[in-house]
Amino acid sequence: KDQDRVVNLSNEDLTKRSFSRLPMRNVNFTGSEFKRGANFYSCKATYSKFNNAELYNAQFGSATLHNTIFDGANCQSAEFQQCEGNNTSFKKADLNKSHWSGCNLRNANFEDASLINANMSKGKFTDSSFKGADLKSVNFDEATLSGCDFTGAKNIPNQAFKKAIFR
Repeated sequence: KDQDRVVNLSNEDLTKRSFSRLPMRNVNFTGSEFKRGANFYSCKATYSKFNNAELYNAQFGSATLHNTIFDGANCQSAEFQQCEGNNTSFKKADLNKSHWSGCNLRNANFEDASLINANMSKGKFTDSSFKGADLKSVNFDEATLSGCDFTGAKNIPNQAFKKAIFR
């Protein structure tokens, strides 16, 4: 089937490329470099892989990320505001200083990820896992965290869950 075909862009230097508003089902970006803030604004990256990709300062605002994998990716200072997705994985990803305001992720996997200084405020992370994640200086202010697992999470600040919703 055409919908199951994988487009392989792994280990490529994709600097200065914009994927804004593009449908990207089954695209493999594993190990690729997106220098100077790649633009994925409002793209539909379902079933795509960004494993170990360099996505520093990337823009994923309003993107659709169903079954998308970012395991081991460098997403420092990336913008995920207003994105949505089910079963999105960020295992062992560097998400330091990333922004997630208004996102809606269900069953996301942040296991062993680094979320130092991440702004997760007003995001929805229903049934997501933060097992073993480094949450130093993270902000979950007014975030929806019902069904989330924080087992073994490290460096949780006292004010991290200010006004967070757990129902």
